[in-house]
Amino acid sequence: MTKVKLQDGIELNAYKTGIEDQLVKILNDPAGIPGKDVWFDFDPKVKIKIGGYTDKTGDSLSNLKLSQDRATAVLTSLKTAKANVSQIVGAEGYESQYAKVSKEASDEKRKKDRRIAISVRSK
Repeated sequence: MTKVKLQDGIELNAYKTGIEDQLVKILNDPAGIPGKDVWFDFDPKVKIKIGGYTDKTGDSLSNLKLSQDRATAVLTSLKTAKANVSQIVGAEGYESQYAKVSKEASDEKRKKDRRIAISVRSK
């Protein structure tokens, strides 16, 4: 085990060269270059779900479609990249039901709610 330190100072216990260690290293390295050749392998038993989200602006039906389209786009990209899709239990749009920023906030602040996330469902 090793300690990995996030940018905000939080320390995690992680396996040396494990996914957490690898991910934190690239995030903390100013020279770390993201791109299509940078991938992190999960343990073979891990199963994830992809979630798409929107901010609180717009109507519910449009936001549901947009958030689902976001999640589906990630799933499609993973399939195209030949990811092990047996580890993906779904891709679902959650529209703005988990949005934290007010719809009256600036666009810059609302950006945090327009996102994709993954949830670990089993390990």
